Amino acid sequence: MLAVAGGWGVGKTHLWRTTLDTARVSETLGLRSYGYVSLFGLSSLDQLKLSLFESTLMLTPDAETKSVWGRVQSAIGDRVRLGYVAGPKALRQQLTSDAVTGARLSRRYADGMPFAIASISKALSPLYFSAVHDQLVCIDDIERRGEGLKLNELLGLITFLKEERRCRVALLLNSDSLSDGDKKLFESQLEKVIDIHVRMAPTSQESVAIAFGEQPDQITAQIAERASVLGIRNVRVLRRIARLIGSAKVHFAGFHPKVAERAIFILTVVGWVIYEPAEAPTSWHNEAVEAANSPGDWHAFAAEDESRTPTKDDETMSRYGYTFLNNFDLTLIKEAQRGFFDPALLRKIGAEMQREIETLESNATIQEAWNIVFDSFDNNEEEAAEKIFTVTSQCREFASLSDLNRAVAFLETLGASDKVDELLSLYKVARASDASFWSLEDQWILGKFEPSVAAIARTMHQEELPFDPEEALIKIGERSGNSQDDSRLAMLGPDGMKNLFMSMKGRRMRNVVVGSLQYASLTNPDPQQQKLLANARQALEEIASSSPLNKWRVERYSGVRAGK
Repeated sequence: MLAVAGGWGVGKTHLWRTTLDTARVSETLGLRSYGYVSLFGLSSLDQLKLSLFESTLMLTPDAETKSVWGRVQSAIGDRVRLGYVAGPKALRQQLTSDAVTGARLSRRYADGMPFAIASISKALSPLYFSAVHDQLVCIDDIERRGEGLKLNELLGLITFLKEERRCRVALLLNSDSLSDGDKKLFESQLEKVIDIHVRMAPTSQESVAIAFGEQPDQITAQIAERASVLGIRNVRVLRRIARLIGSAKVHFAGFHPKVAERAIFILTVVGWVIYEPAEAPTSWHNEAVEAANSPGDWHAFAAEDESRTPTKDDETMSRYGYTFLNNFDLTLIKEAQRGFFDPALLRKIGAEMQREIETLESNATIQEAWNIVFDSFDNNEEEAAEKIFTVTSQCREFASLSDLNRAVAFLETLGASDKVDELLSLYKVARASDASFWSLEDQWILGKFEPSVAAIARTMHQEELPFDPEEALIKIGERSGNSQDDSRLAMLGPDGMKNLFMSMKGRRMRNVVVGSLQYASLTNPDPQQQKLLANARQALEEIASSSPLNKWRVERYSGVRAGK
């Protein structure tokens, strides 16, 4: 008697079937018949007996494909070829085996026959179990059995099969999920009933190997790496996560590889929460889902993050390498939660994520290029000028006006006026349609703009962009605001902000409120940002004081409380 215990999805059934198949192929089982029964949904001993009878099959490679007469002929023919004829006992065993097989088939067909025939079949059900003997038996999902099937009855039947029917029995169960009474009973009977008790607790790496094989493909290799860090051990969950990620990744074809990598990073942990919430960082996911549905709640959480006590979920996500959520992440979380990925939406956020990745890579490339200037006192002016010019021109699609100004100042210092002219011409063409790029007020620089840069910027930005307070606040919430809009929004005052909030409806109103409070997360906001934030808070506090309902609504946002 063998009992294999372990959590759900750790691979108990997989291990059993793999071992059985190996032994069957190598013909080392020692028994000719095998029956497997899952107790999931079975609520009586009679149902178990009948299921065991119906599931039993011959373990010889070709036994299931031959007719009764064909199998008898084969049994006799094999012995004739070996030089002897089967005796009466051997022939009787073969015929008995075929009779049992026929009984199983008739039992299944009888259920679909008219009432009289079906009744006869059911009346004979107790006799069917007599055919279960001298065989291998596997009973799975003990903890999922129906209420009518008692554990002591089950253990009694198992003992009967072992001692009276000469069966070898294997039990597969999650003992941790048994009720307290059943767990106590099972543990008390271990020594009497169970010969070998194995606790299956694979590591995450072992579970990954079971789920994806020893040589996973590119996607499952990344999932395996992420799952190992998180400690996911449920094989079924790992495979479902892989399917979830596969259904999303197909929409990121053609994008930067890091777009798919970010999707795998987020969806691995999100899939874990969806498919195994009891083990996964559920509280983190709940906050993320709330953020996807109402950005204001996420900003409230983020603003209070430093003061809150770290939880087990926080430690898990820190170990995982999580730092922040962006719009790409929030969209994936929301789509995964509803169980369907919108192809157009995923292509849209994929393009946005690619732009962000390319911008970060461009910034890193530019910063690395400046090492040739600051990392030595070598007399390498020509080499340094060429390096700064080449890199700054190559990154013109993603660089900032400050990056251009810095390069121009350096090249003019070295007297490379031809390179300055060429660089400015390249940027005029590349960023001709991006008026915000040329805004001198939006740049964070040390010192002043070079006259040549400032002159071109004023020319390119000569048509002032129309000002829309709603759009400006939404851009701030998306971390793409600018100082010019900050100044204009600050001039609205508390009354102007209140009128703006009261005039809006729906998600757009929520996004505008979130944008107005965005600067609360900054360590050192500038004076215009402080004024904008103060006006927004005062406006919201006045709205909160107008009714209990509005008080409840406003208090969902960070740093705003009625009467404060």
